[in-house]
Amino acid sequence: MGSRLKRFIRLKSGQAFRWSLLILALLVSIECLLQYNESEYVRSVTLDVISKANATDDRARILALRAYLRGAVHYSGVSKENRPFLRATAGEILKSGEGYCGEVTRAFICMAGEAGIRSQRINLYGRTPHVVAEAELDSGERFIVDCQNPPEIEQLEPLDQVMPRLDYDDYSTLNVRRLHLSWLVSRVKLRMGDLTYWSENPHALKAALWFFLSLGLIALKMMRNLLRYVLHKRGWIHISDEPSINAAANALWRYRGRRIDEITLALRGDAMSDHGSNVVDIRRSKAVRLDDSMVDTLRCPGCEGGLVFGDDASGRDAEGSLSCMECGSEFDVINGIPRMLLPEMRDALAGKETRIDTRQIETAQSFGFEWTHFPDMYVEWNRNFLDYMKPLEPSFFQRKKVLDAGCGSGRHAFYAAQYGAEVWAVDIGPAAEVARRNAGGSDSVHVVQADLNNLPFAPESFDFIYSIGVLHHLPEPEAAFRNLLRYLKPGGEIKVYLYWKPEGQPLKRALLGLVTLARRVTTRLPYRLVYLFSFPAACAAFAIFVGPYRLLSKIAGLRRIADRIPMRQYSRYPFRVCVNDQFDRFSAPLERRYTRAEVESWLTRAGLEDAEVRPNCGWGGSGRKPEFMNEPLFVEG
Repeated sequence: MGSRLKRFIRLKSGQAFRWSLLILALLVSIECLLQYNESEYVRSVTLDVISKANATDDRARILALRAYLRGAVHYSGVSKENRPFLRATAGEILKSGEGYCGEVTRAFICMAGEAGIRSQRINLYGRTPHVVAEAELDSGERFIVDCQNPPEIEQLEPLDQVMPRLDYDDYSTLNVRRLHLSWLVSRVKLRMGDLTYWSENPHALKAALWFFLSLGLIALKMMRNLLRYVLHKRGWIHISDEPSINAAANALWRYRGRRIDEITLALRGDAMSDHGSNVVDIRRSKAVRLDDSMVDTLRCPGCEGGLVFGDDASGRDAEGSLSCMECGSEFDVINGIPRMLLPEMRDALAGKETRIDTRQIETAQSFGFEWTHFPDMYVEWNRNFLDYMKPLEPSFFQRKKVLDAGCGSGRHAFYAAQYGAEVWAVDIGPAAEVARRNAGGSDSVHVVQADLNNLPFAPESFDFIYSIGVLHHLPEPEAAFRNLLRYLKPGGEIKVYLYWKPEGQPLKRALLGLVTLARRVTTRLPYRLVYLFSFPAACAAFAIFVGPYRLLSKIAGLRRIADRIPMRQYSRYPFRVCVNDQFDRFSAPLERRYTRAEVESWLTRAGLEDAEVRPNCGWGGSGRKPEFMNEPLFVEG
């Protein structure tokens, strides 16, 4: 009995960190959901008020909201005792109709935010402390808005005019009066924006609290591991290799029922990874030699002229350059990868000022960070690849010349080559290096760094083109899709995967609304911070969706319910895949979503034959290029 209790305690202590993150992620998710419902209610009230007032400009909207709140919220008879520390939410204030100057100001700021008006709280200090809002018009003018009834400040006036006229001697945006720290923020105003809006939403503040607490736990865990590593390297402590033994045991259980050679591949010392025993280590990429047949496929992305080896690439090895015979442009070959970017794109990726949309560059940099931090090749990617390619069979790829447009880590290119294709894998950023490591060891995979809008290939070069999860991250997705068709042979097939826009699915639509709301903040954060955020987000996904799906799917009578659970696809993959997708979801600034009808219209306008759209946690659109077709028209994205 004693030994069982010890094992139980050791198990619980070992899982404490994971469970703590899971609980915190659940709390973050709950607060985000409450915040979403809160925002929806406030938005509906705001639109109703503005519509009834027929307000068409910012000043009219501000006056309409102020008049509504002066009539709808009162403080007479309202007790000041037992109020929550963070006070009531805007929705609670609007529903109850009760609140002092601070509460009614919060309601105004939230309603103004839903109306597209920037505003913030101003705490006035003096003989009688008071709380008002400061709102900003399109012209940049700022006015004090007092929504209390009766008001201390009747009209819209600038703060500088209010201060000397009334009995106020100090002000601040931050309300720390209850902490007796008002002196610390005397006459300090925050910059209007998302921070001042979110600070008026208690659910958002609590979500941020739980989120940063989870980051603190992760930081403590990392510091602990770093300290253990340093002490171990110095020989001051000895760390048991028990985790490796447990990992091998878990791998045997994970791979139960598979062929012995697959299990051996997973457990071999040179095929193990720090991220789990089902990570497949692809053989090391050998030195790539560019031959004439490869150069014949490439073209100058600027003028489509033919290329020749530069003088410094006489050996045609992994380093050198390619020169355009038409315009004389030169393109480096570094680490076996032709760098076929136009000068302006090279400068933009290097951080220089160009005419290229900064969001496009930030999105490219985001994916560069993503694939260098999530480079793993899992055995599950084989099934994943075949799912994306449906209804095509593996035999389809035999002796096909294929373009992987936006190859990322190179996992799809690897399996396309395994099934007999000659694959040209293209990516715009550092992912090209990852793709070369993962798939470039095969003679059938050629990795090129290039821009999908300016591809370095001869027209009608490929039998099959696919682009999985890429086009919706471009500034003009449909135009990029049309551009891909230029490189497809007549009779060749194309397949694209695009994010879907939920239709008739309230739960998924609500989740997407939460994600969209969070993206307003996360897409502006450093990639490292989003990377850390992705772990608790993935924990929340597993706790709320994946775990229940795994349980319900095992019960015959509940499988239909289980099949409706969002994010159930992650039950087939390692946990780190979900972390990867959360980073993808919250990091890339450019992202679009489409309905089925919109994807079908892409295929129709492109003039493709046998066009088909299939659902697969998104929309998979495919079609065949006719033997004779007109040049596709340029379409604005």
